[in-house]
Amino acid sequence: MKRLVSSSRTTKTAAALIAAVLIGLSAAPQAGAQAAPTCFAPAQTQQMVQTGQVLPLSEAVARGGVSGQVLRAELCNVNGRLVYRLTVLGAGGQVQTAVTLDAVTGQRL
Repeated sequence: MKRLVSSSRTTKTAAALIAAVLIGLSAAPQAGAQAAPTCFAPAQTQQMVQTGQVLPLSEAVARGGVSGQVLRAELCNVNGRLVYRLTVLGAGGQVQTAVTLDAVTGQRL
């Protein structure tokens, strides 16, 4: 009977170790995975425009050839690159949510 208890503990310990490894692997970043963007507060964005780190939004929109009304814009750092992420109301009332511009050059990404 004593051997059965020891075997049960060993099985539980092994199961716990396997579960811990699997959880750790699922939480580890995948090769090529992108980090979550870090977006800046309006005051930070304004300061970055004033210091010349990024283009003003209107200039980036013009350079990127964005047509329509910009409904929402945020400056974010995505994998070390400063970008404007836009929500645009296009012709015909269609909302485009995946408009991204390089905030330094204005190039549409």
